Amino acid sequence: PHFGNWELCHQFVTARYPTSGIHQEVKLKALGELIRESRSHDNSLPLHADSQGIRVLLKELKGGGMTFLAPDQEPQPGSGEFSN
Repeated sequence: PHFGNWELCHQFVTARYPTSGIHQEVKLKALGELIRESRSHDNSLPLHADSQGIRVLLKELKGGGMTFLAPDQEPQPGSGEFSN
């Protein structure tokens, strides 16, 4: 998903609207830096995939903000539920 429509859609939406979203670090450091850089600009707030990030995300939603979730988000073992 990091090399396809997801990144293009993200660029299109955040160029027009302020957004926030959960960002989970990837294993390849160079790829992680590229993704973080592309998602970090004036209208985009990348949040860590942890409880603090979720709290900010919920606050944004309750305030009428726009959020995004990448399709590869998965909680750490024991910290959430996985559904199919």
